[in-house]
Amino acid sequence: RDFIACGAAAGVAAAFGAPLGGVMFCLEEGASWWHPDLTWRTLFAAMTSAFITNVFISGIRGESNSWGMLSRSGLLAFGGDAADDPWKYTAWEIPGFVLIGCLGGFIGAGFNYLNEGLTIWRQNGNVSSRIRRYIEVLVLNVFIVLCAFGIPMSTGNYYC
Repeated sequence: RDFIACGAAAGVAAAFGAPLGGVMFCLEEGASWWHPDLTWRTLFAAMTSAFITNVFISGIRGESNSWGMLSRSGLLAFGGDAADDPWKYTAWEIPGFVLIGCLGGFIGAGFNYLNEGLTIWRQNGNVSSRIRRYIEVLVLNVFIVLCAFGIPMSTGNYYC
């Protein structure tokens, strides 16, 4: 179990260049139990994998024609800090990011509210027969497919 936890933390750290993010992911999702010693083991594995990934990426991308110029921080980069980087974030974009974060939080709260209502509805015995369970699954799947494919197609994106 410890090796799986360390591997999960190291993978997230290597992918995103965030060792603490790897440890937090492992703590929340990857480990069935947690012990303080496991914290240090996963942190060491995550720091090591993020560092090694950073060293190799700097050499592969040819930055300053030298290995070890630690300027990129992971395999998946959401923007950068180079002066000529077209994805560089500016201060005027921060309110937009905050708005997107708030919108995501409201959507998540709405999902939790609907999920709780569906759970209470199920517990009240409304899904007692076999055919009602199949109908419930069918209705939920149709709704998910309509959201997953219908929303992008309604905006003109046909490559779902």
